Amino acid sequence: MEDGYFDCAGCNTPLYHNRARFNAGCGWPCFFTCLQGTVRERRDGDGSRMELICNACNGHLGHVFRGERWPL
Repeated sequence: MEDGYFDCAGCNTPLYHNRARFNAGCGWPCFFTCLQGTVRERRDGDGSRMELICNACNGHLGHVFRGERWPL
């Protein structure tokens, strides 16, 4: 796996290291952890998923569903 970072599209803050990436089979880059202090979560309005938000610019980064039982 290549060395490097995935940055926020809104402010270019590094959020994830490439070594934390895994293939979830969904077509989107997926990570099992972020760089410390860069991303926060809040429960989405539907209550079934968590929204990921950039701490630097409050940009929307996507959603995660807890309890999917990935073997990480």
